[in-house]
Amino acid sequence: MAAKAAAETKERYEVLCKQNGIEPHSYIMKKLTAASTDILMNSTDALSLDLSGNGTLETAERVGITSHRIADIDVETLCTLLSRSTALSSLDLRYNNLTDKSSNALAKLLKDSQSLRELNLMGNDITEEGIKIIAKALHTNKILQSLRLTGNKIGNNGGMYIAQALQVNHSLRHIDLGDCDLHIESIVAMSTVLTKNSNLRAVVLNRPMIFSHQEEQAVHIGHMLTVNNTLTELHLEKFSLRDFGVERLVDGLLSSYNYSLKYLNISSNRLSRHPGQTAQ
Repeated sequence: MAAKAAAETKERYEVLCKQNGIEPHSYIMKKLTAASTDILMNSTDALSLDLSGNGTLETAERVGITSHRIADIDVETLCTLLSRSTALSSLDLRYNNLTDKSSNALAKLLKDSQSLRELNLMGNDITEEGIKIIAKALHTNKILQSLRLTGNKIGNNGGMYIAQALQVNHSLRHIDLGDCDLHIESIVAMSTVLTKNSNLRAVVLNRPMIFSHQEEQAVHIGHMLTVNNTLTELHLEKFSLRDFGVERLVDGLLSSYNYSLKYLNISSNRLSRHPGQTAQ
C-alpha cells in the first residue's frame, strides 16, 4: 500500500511540475523512485525522503555541485505534493539552497501533513523572516516530533518566535537551534519555556552569539534544570561557559528535582580545572 502511494507520489510530482511550468528535479525523481523500492524491500509503511544537498557516500558525485541542489521553486512544488501524503514520516532537506521564499510552502506542509514526524532544514539560508512563518505553523502542528534548524541564521528574533511556538506546541520532542545566531534574550526565552514544556526530550543550543561576560545564559539554564524533569539531552557546545557558568549548571543537576538528564554536551567552552572537579 505504501509502495503504491510512493509511486503515485512520483507520478503526481511530474504532473504538478508540468502544471507549474517547471522541469521535474532529477534528484527528487531519483529519490522518490528509491523510496518506493525501499518500502518494498523493507516492508515498511513509512515514506522517508532524504533530499540532502551535501551528498552522501552513495551520492558522492553531488558534493560541491551546487546546481544539483534543491531550490525554493522545487520545494514549493514538492511540499504542495507531500502535504497530501499520509505515508510521509521524514523529510531531509539539509544543505540545499532554500531561503525565506520556501517558508510558506514548508509552513503549509506542517499545517496540512498528518504524518510528517521529522523535518531537517540544517544548513540552508532561512532567516528571521522565514522562521516567523514556520514557527507560526508549529502553533497548530500536532504531529512533528523533530525539527533541525542548525546553521540557519534566524537570529535573536527568530529564536523568540520558536520559543513562543514551544509554549503551545506539544508534539516536538527534539529541536536543534545550533549555530542559528541566537542572542541572550532568545536563550533566556528558551530556558523559560523549558521550565514548563514537559514534551521536549532533546534541545541543541550550540554556538549562540553571547557578548556578555556575566554568564546570564548559564544562570537561566541552571535554574531550568532545577525545574525540568523530562529533558534527557542538552547541547551547550561553544556556549561561552566559564567556571561560574558550569557551577550554575552543576547546581541545577544536583537539585533533587532533576533526575532525567542523561547527556550534557559542554564541549568547546572556556573551562578551567575547577568546574571539571566540581562536576565529578
